[in-house]
Order: sequence, then structure tokens, then C-alpha cells
Amino acid sequence: MPFLVELKTTLDWCLTKTTLDIFQWLELAEVNNQMFNAKMSNTSYYKRKLGQKIGPFEKKFCGSICLTIMLFFLVGPFVFFSNLRIIAAYNPISDLSIDFALQIQDNASNDTIKSTYEFKLYQS
Repeated sequence: MPFLVELKTTLDWCLTKTTLDIFQWLELAEVNNQMFNAKMSNTSYYKRKLGQKIGPFEKKFCGSICLTIMLFFLVGPFVFFSNLRIIAAYNPISDLSIDFALQIQDNASNDTIKSTYEFKLYQS
């Protein structure tokens, strides 16, 4: 049900002696929920003895997988969008020219006579 947690938290705040305002109380409830979720999702860590070292195979296996994933997302786009990919074709540029001009058309009072003026601004 929507807002059930907020309703419970507000009722707790109304019926409890506290110096916190409602927003601080809601934040405290959110921290409590986050800690509960973290505790319940990490129950497998409670089976491990406190301070027990992680084995070298597990460290190398998990480390190599994490490193591979990070490199895939960091370097992968550069390789994919470069000329190093397999489907990319070599496209050498053989010629290039750029012309910028300003054209002005002058319509005289007589509709049959039209003049066009062109001023070259840049040519390369």
C-alpha cells in the first residue's frame, strides 16, 4: 500500500517523546530501513568468520571479472567508434573545398529584369 511506511513513521513521531522534527524522524526511519535491508541482503557474510582472509583464487577471479567489465565500458566505446573495428572501411579524404558567398537579388520595378550580385566571402 502506498505511503504506509510514511504513515507509520508519522504516527510513531506523534506518539514518541523526541526532539527531532518530522523530517529528521523520516530520515532516521529511512536510515533504519537501509540498515535493515543491508543486514538481510548480506546474510551470507555472517557465515564467514570475522577477520577471515579471502582466498587468492577468489580475489583474482572476482578482480579479473570486475576489471574486465570496467575496461569494457571505459575503453570499449573508443574502440567501437574508431577505425580499429572490423566493419570500418578505410576512407581517405582526397579533396576538400569550401566556398562562402553572399548573393543579393535585386528586383527592379520591371518584373522581367532581375539582377543578382554575388560577393565571395571565403574560398579555400
